[in-house]
Amino acid sequence: YALRLPPHAPLAVSERRRRLRGDGALGCHRPQLGARHFSLAVGGRPAAEGAAALLSAIVDSSDDAIISKDLNGVITSWNKSAERVFGYTAAEAVGQPVAALLIPADRQDEEPEILSRLRRGERVDHFETKRRRKDGSLLDISLTISPVKDARGNIIGASKIARDITEQIRNREALQTANRHLAQSNADLEYFAYSASHDLQEPLRMVSAFSGMLRRNYASKLDEKANQYLSYLMEGSARMERL
Repeated sequence: YALRLPPHAPLAVSERRRRLRGDGALGCHRPQLGARHFSLAVGGRPAAEGAAALLSAIVDSSDDAIISKDLNGVITSWNKSAERVFGYTAAEAVGQPVAALLIPADRQDEEPEILSRLRRGERVDHFETKRRRKDGSLLDISLTISPVKDARGNIIGASKIARDITEQIRNREALQTANRHLAQSNADLEYFAYSASHDLQEPLRMVSAFSGMLRRNYASKLDEKANQYLSYLMEGSARMERL
């Protein structure tokens, strides 16, 4: 912020030698830092407040649940989508441990591991797990968790984005079930084709064998048309055997 002098503070001799610049700033050895620098210094707080308000609006309008917590796993912020996804209001959630509020009993070991990774500065990307809603129902959730640092670079907490993927998981499982059924149907069809082929082989061999015997023993006693029919019969049975 800009330095403010008392209203009637006397100026030192060196200061009295300086002249007031036309833009309202005191002239010095860095003349480029005039009114523009002064306005930026004074306007720093409103600019920061505006940026914070914009960031808050973005977080609140997100479709994903955005939650922050400290390094003990205690919730420190809770956006509107978190209320919609998990059923708790911000007043109910803030100040509560994530493990007690959201994590099912059979997944309690996940939170210590996540906090340990955050303390090491690691990021957790698209971690698929289950979380519990206020009404006790379970959700399939994809978590992305990043460490939050202060101005000195110290890790002071975590920002968590939770996306409800219950519908995607349901669709994925339905697709996997359909693929299993299709694979089983293909296996059944292959087995049927093998069985049908095997069952047909014996009758075809008999047709082919007796047709050959008929031609060898009685070809001279058959007229031209009967021999032609016999040839058709033998060729057809041979093609069926190859199939």
